[in-house]
Amino acid sequence: MVVNKIEDFLEKYQYNSQDGRRAMRLLSRISNVDNDTLVDRLQGDDVQSGLASSMLQYRSQLDPSHDNHYAGDITFNAPWAGAYIDVEKDQWGAGTQFIGDHVLRGAFVKGDYALRRATVIGDGALCEATVEGEYALEDATIKGDHALRNATAEGEGVLSSAIVTGYRALHDVVVEGDLALMGAIVEGDYALSDATVKGNWALMHATLNGNHTLQYAYVKGDDALEGATVEGNALFDATVDLDREIIAQR
Repeated sequence: MVVNKIEDFLEKYQYNSQDGRRAMRLLSRISNVDNDTLVDRLQGDDVQSGLASSMLQYRSQLDPSHDNHYAGDITFNAPWAGAYIDVEKDQWGAGTQFIGDHVLRGAFVKGDYALRRATVIGDGALCEATVEGEYALEDATIKGDHALRNATAEGEGVLSSAIVTGYRALHDVVVEGDLALMGAIVEGDYALSDATVKGNWALMHATLNGNHTLQYAYVKGDDALEGATVEGNALFDATVDLDREIIAQR
């Protein structure tokens, strides 16, 4: 079945996002499926719809031979929607909904305020992704088990005031930037476990709630975690490297 072949293609690169982006870019160029058909597929809620989202995103920005008119019609409300895309644009995805398991998995998104106030819901959402830019993902709502797992988020204020919930959400993530995760709410067992968070005022005034939150994590930066509220069996065997005193409520 076509669906099975698409799933095999998407899952093949789930732990190798760089190759996944190369493969998606190539598929978007060589596929004989026209844009009208891809837009029609966006109305569905299966992996064919998700694949169509990624292909249309590439065609809208990378290949001038394709009709850019469809860039404004792209939606990301299906499993794997936006997976392996490669976007460099300020404010891309701001206020947009991304709903479905594995949405934006393996994506590379670069731009100031990219995905700001976005709603991202789905298990594995943004897993293995890279997001770069000042205040990218600021005030975003991200829900799903393993969301942002093994991801990289870099930039001043990245994920500040965000709400992230889910089992092992932000597990093994790398977050770098002053004010990163400042005022964020992170909830879920093993959330931020094995994470690396670097930046002055990172996690300042954040609320962290869940068993094993920040377990084995490494946090570094002046005033990082200052004024944070940490609840649950948290910070087990974590390393916190600060020049100033931590002011945390446990």
